[in-house]
Amino acid sequence: MGTDESFQCLEEFNCNNQGTNCQSFSPQKRFRCCGLVANGSEVCTEAVEHNQYPGVNADWSKHGDSYHLCTNSALEAMGLDRNGNPRDTHVVLKDLCCGDIEAFTITPQGQFNTFNSYLPCSPCSSFIVWPFPTFDSMNSSLKYPASRNQADEVQMANPDGSDNFYYADWVTFNESWRADFKKQPQHRNEYYPGGFMHAKLREYNKPPVCVYLPNSGGKMIEIKAEPEAPGNRLCVSDLKDDFTNKDSSGQTTTCDDSQLRTCFSEASTESENPPDFAFYIYCDGEGCEDSDVDFWLRARHNERKLSDVEDDTALDNPEMYCQYILDEYPEWDIYPSDITPLIDERQQPRYDGSVSAFSFFAVFVLGFLQA
Repeated sequence: MGTDESFQCLEEFNCNNQGTNCQSFSPQKRFRCCGLVANGSEVCTEAVEHNQYPGVNADWSKHGDSYHLCTNSALEAMGLDRNGNPRDTHVVLKDLCCGDIEAFTITPQGQFNTFNSYLPCSPCSSFIVWPFPTFDSMNSSLKYPASRNQADEVQMANPDGSDNFYYADWVTFNESWRADFKKQPQHRNEYYPGGFMHAKLREYNKPPVCVYLPNSGGKMIEIKAEPEAPGNRLCVSDLKDDFTNKDSSGQTTTCDDSQLRTCFSEASTESENPPDFAFYIYCDGEGCEDSDVDFWLRARHNERKLSDVEDDTALDNPEMYCQYILDEYPEWDIYPSDITPLIDERQQPRYDGSVSAFSFFAVFVLGFLQA
């Protein structure tokens, strides 16, 4: 069985002010573990010695040959409790594991109902959970720069000037978003220009970027994607339809090398199929083999299921959703490059990697731990 070269743990030691006389933490050793998450970035977390896997954070689980920071609860992956209320926002959020999961739907009254579902472990072992389960939640997250602190960090506010905060989820149409995106902490990914999320495809699509879209079963779904560097051909496809044949979206794979847009029709919501949806994005072209590909993605869906339609007008019919949103919400018919032009690939935001992440600590013993 192979090993996951992207995952490693280094032991942290307790040292004096001079960085000498270092001792292992007691009664449990401490480690700092780093690995790749579903959006393609590298995340490091604190760990304590685990009885079954000494030195490996119990939060990192092994699927096949790779480690993942993931949970089986879609609500937990979004930082929410079972009632949809926010949990502690100071922790690193986990991805959604493949396999058996606990998913959720939201009633018109705003009630969260959980159900059991399943995500195939091919081609991804973990999934991004799209953070906006309704279009209203994305629209209400629109924030505007209010001020900057002495460190030139942006402070955001609601349109009425209230509720200031730093580095909370926000959607922006501000032209300065690229500069602020690069200033966010290494483990953050909370800038959404035009509602788009940043992600990175690693070389050879190993792995592709897989996205779980909660509260989406039986609805019309619009997906957009744009590569950070022009010429990288991105493709999007229905994961369950391709790998389990359990969705009947009828949508073929869509590809584009600049601004991709596609709409998926109703996924099957028959009794044997859970009411949820997942898709994956990969790079198709020669450039995919040469380097990582940074890109932006966005997903949104209508509020009503196709199965609920009876005698609606064309304007209200969910089958017309993807044209309706262009006419009704023209300000959202946008890509990140429309807000601020694309930048040269050599200048695009990059995550520094495990070496820089470990530079905060005085002394480490290079103990490369693999299971």
